[in-house]
Amino acid sequence: MHWFDTAGGGNLTPAGNRGSDTDAMNGNAVMYDIGKILAACGATNYEYANATADATLIDISSGTAVTRALTPMNYRRAFHTSVVLPTARWWS
Repeated sequence: MHWFDTAGGGNLTPAGNRGSDTDAMNGNAVMYDIGKILAACGATNYEYANATADATLIDISSGTAVTRALTPMNYRRAFHTSVVLPTARWWS
């Protein structure tokens, strides 16, 4: 994970790892509350890899990214989208 700053010539700062989360490819992330990001599903590679059902909470509210594994989603997914509903229910 990285912090991106677009001021001036731009800047890229490491924000830490996503814990033991290995589904960074083809997955999806959505900010569902202030400083709270759900990273869901994906795969370990762009091709020839099975999708996962992993779910990770990324909390950036303190300025330092903190990750926590969540209960897996009901179905494996890759190349999907997420929508935050007004009820704040994001699980499937």
